Amino acid sequence: MTQTIFPQSKCKEIAMTDPDLKDISKQAIDVLKNASQIFADQLFQKCFEESKDKKRVTANVNDFEDAVRK
Repeated sequence: MTQTIFPQSKCKEIAMTDPDLKDISKQAIDVLKNASQIFADQLFQKCFEESKDKKRVTANVNDFEDAVRK
């Protein structure tokens, strides 16, 4: 599994778009960042499995769509 890196500042910026949220702790940002990384890793892994099943080396948008549908 590869490591995807999401900046803490971007995670906080996205979290702060929620109007009910006034502030967020550093620990909560770390949890959000780690959960986002796990989600992205699993999504990309499924996408590449789809392209491998179709005997292709590179993934395309249809592979992402198929991975999400499954």
